[in-house]
Amino acid sequence: MEIMTDKNNLLAEFYSLVQVDDYDGHYAKEIKDNNYFGMPLEAIVTAEKRLRSESERGIAYFSMEYGLATSCYNKFSSQLPINPTNKLPENAVFSNFRVADYFFVLQADNIIDLPIYSGGLGVLAGDTVKTMADYKLPVAGIGILWSSGYFRQKFWFKYGQAPEKIRWDPFTYPGLIPLKNRIKISLKGEDVFLRLWKYYVYSHKHDAVVPLVLLDSNFEANSERARNLTDQLYRSDNVFLKLLQRVLLGFGGVSALKELGYNIDLYHLNEGHAVFAFVAKARNLGPEDLEKLKSKFVYTCHTPVEAGHDRFSFDDLNRVLKKEDTETIEKFGKERPGVANLTLLAMNISSAINAVSHNHQKVMHIQFPDYKDRIKYVTNGIHTYTWMSSRFQVLFA
Repeated sequence: MEIMTDKNNLLAEFYSLVQVDDYDGHYAKEIKDNNYFGMPLEAIVTAEKRLRSESERGIAYFSMEYGLATSCYNKFSSQLPINPTNKLPENAVFSNFRVADYFFVLQADNIIDLPIYSGGLGVLAGDTVKTMADYKLPVAGIGILWSSGYFRQKFWFKYGQAPEKIRWDPFTYPGLIPLKNRIKISLKGEDVFLRLWKYYVYSHKHDAVVPLVLLDSNFEANSERARNLTDQLYRSDNVFLKLLQRVLLGFGGVSALKELGYNIDLYHLNEGHAVFAFVAKARNLGPEDLEKLKSKFVYTCHTPVEAGHDRFSFDDLNRVLKKEDTETIEKFGKERPGVANLTLLAMNISSAINAVSHNHQKVMHIQFPDYKDRIKYVTNGIHTYTWMSSRFQVLFA
C-alpha cells in the first residue's frame, strides 16, 4: 500500500472536514497539496478542528453584511477563468456628455469586492473577523450570500447617485466555495431550504483563518418567493421580505452551526438583525435554561437613529413564525401592545451590550434609560493591515 505524503494527508483531512460541492472537479484545481486558492491549507484544517473541539469555547459572530476588501487584502488567486460579472465596472462616474466619458475611463482589471455588504456596519464586521483571525480565536462568522449584493453605485454629474442592480457569479469568485450541506428552516407557511457556502478570512500572517459561513436560498429546492429571500441586502419595501431576511440569518445561522458540527459557547449579535438566533436556541427551554442561554449572548448596537431599530407587528410575526417563537419574542422584545422591537429583544436576552463609541453610548442612554447601567461602549476600530499600507506603517513608525 502506498503511504500518503503529509500533503495528501492534509488534503484528505480538509475534504473530510469541509464537504465541498465540487460536482465537476471545478475546485480541485484550486484546492490541492497545501494550497487553497494560493493560501496555506493547513490554517483551514486547524481552524475547522478547533471549532469542533469540546475543549475550545467557540464563538459565532452573526452579521447581516460583511465588507472584507477581498479585491485587495489577502486576495485569493485563481487558475480558472473569472466570470466578467465579477470584474470591476469600467466607469462608475458619468457626465452629460457620454462621448467624453469614453476618454476618461479608468481601466482597472480587478475583481469586485465580495458584494455582501452595503456600508459601515459591514466594514466593521469584516474588520472584526479579520482581527479575530489575527488573534487566532476559534470563531465562525455567519452571514448571507446576497445574489444581487446591495446595488452597484454609479454617479451622474447632473442627478447624483444612480443605483443599478447587479448580478455576480459566486461559483467563479476566488476563495468562495459551495458546500454539500443543506439545512431547512420550518416556518409557519412553508419550509425554506438553505445551501451553505464558505469563504475563509485569513489572518495577516496567513497562519489562521475564520470560516465565514454564508446562507443561500437561491436554488431549485425553494419556491420562487423563497429563492428571492437572499437576493438583495436590506429589502425594506416589503415587510415580509424584511422580516424573513432576519429570520433566515438567525434561524439559519443556528441550524448551519449545528449542521457543521461547530461547538459554540458564545453568540455575538452584530446589530439586532441577528437576534432570531436566540429565538431559535430558546425552543423547548424552561425558565432556568433560558437564563443560562442569555449568558451565552452578547450584542453590539450600531445605530443612534430611531428608524434603525427594527420593529415588527405581532400580526406579521404570527404569519411567519410558530406560536412558541412569537411567545419568546413577546416575553423579551415587546415594546408596546402589538409591536416587537428587535433592539429591546437583543438587549433583554444578552449578557453584555455595547454601543460603538462613547457618544453613541450617551445617545443610547437617552433612548433606553432603563438599560443605562448595562450599556457599555467599545469604540469602532479598523483592521490596520487592511487600511494602512506597509509603507505608511514604516513612515508612522
